[in-house]
Amino acid sequence: MLNDLLAALNDCVWAFDVNTQKYLFISPSILTITGYSVKDFQQDIELWNTIIDPRNSAENLAVINKNDTEEWQEFTYFSVAKSGKIKWVRQKKRQLTDEQTGHRVQVSVIEDVSDQKQVNFNLQESLGDFSMLFNNNPTPMWIYELPTLRIMKVNDAALRHYGYTEKEFLTMTIRDIRPRFDLAKFNEYLYHKAIPESSLKGFNHAGIWKHQNNKGEVIYAEVTGHEIKYDNHSCRIIIATDVTEKVLQQEDLKHREQFLTSLIDSQTNFLVRINAGYQFIFANKWFFKTLGYKKADIIGKPFSIVVLPEEHDLCDQVFKNCIKNPGKVVNLKHRKLDAKGNIQWIKWEFIAIAGDDSQVSELQGVGQDVTQTVEIEKEI
Repeated sequence: MLNDLLAALNDCVWAFDVNTQKYLFISPSILTITGYSVKDFQQDIELWNTIIDPRNSAENLAVINKNDTEEWQEFTYFSVAKSGKIKWVRQKKRQLTDEQTGHRVQVSVIEDVSDQKQVNFNLQESLGDFSMLFNNNPTPMWIYELPTLRIMKVNDAALRHYGYTEKEFLTMTIRDIRPRFDLAKFNEYLYHKAIPESSLKGFNHAGIWKHQNNKGEVIYAEVTGHEIKYDNHSCRIIIATDVTEKVLQQEDLKHREQFLTSLIDSQTNFLVRINAGYQFIFANKWFFKTLGYKKADIIGKPFSIVVLPEEHDLCDQVFKNCIKNPGKVVNLKHRKLDAKGNIQWIKWEFIAIAGDDSQVSELQGVGQDVTQTVEIEKEI
């Protein structure tokens, strides 16, 4: 009768004879919790130990492996079901002496607490030693509540980095650490992801956002988050990695590139780059505008396509001389065909660019249209 009553429970109960190394009883509900049958456990007495996830805290693993106490022990940890799904389980266990046989018997009660709506996990219970990792993490972290967006917990790094006291932080929402000019964008993101409605599940990389510290200074933070149950509230835990220096460097590089591009495009000289195979890899706007070519006509094509056939050897000799003498300016004057087939005289200054291995990677050329000058010289 006792076995029938135990089998009817939703929780799993088992009794294990330490002396004979055999299970005396296992509730059929073990199948629901683990995906393994009673027979599986009876055939492999080490099965339960193999499904305990080794990523549990060292403290939890030490308690789990301690089997010689007669006091009831209770602890929560996560295990891996047969399907591979991670499940949170709560175990109560003790060891006692069977009066009839004198054998030591380990009794355990296993409860599936994966449904966090039915159990109040605090940070320490649900994640083992995660509290230490949270508090001592050098990267700013906080936990905020859904749907109010109220900040419920922050670590020391966030206090130092943002300049707020813990008391100030806990009166704020995650909107309050955003600059006002960025709130519309942030509200749109919240609506799109349905974050207040707890629709965003699991890990999420939110990208780089502008935050604001206590002094009003803008901080660029790369934000990642994950859903969590904290103090019986539906929450998300956030890691905000400061990437301000990286973003500012990228913006500075972008501005420099824009300035350089603007400078190049404003030139009234031809600026070209060709690779070691004498193929175009770049030409400025003045080149295309003056000669009437499109990028698709030039980029990736050999330099010879705009050179008169009888001058191919001349250009090849100049390029070879240039490659042999990296850093030295080599002059070239030749006739070039524009897109309409008209002939124009171009005077170039080419220089070979070598890499760290002293191998020439490309040739850079600055050219001028000297057609008018040549015609005047002919008339004279």
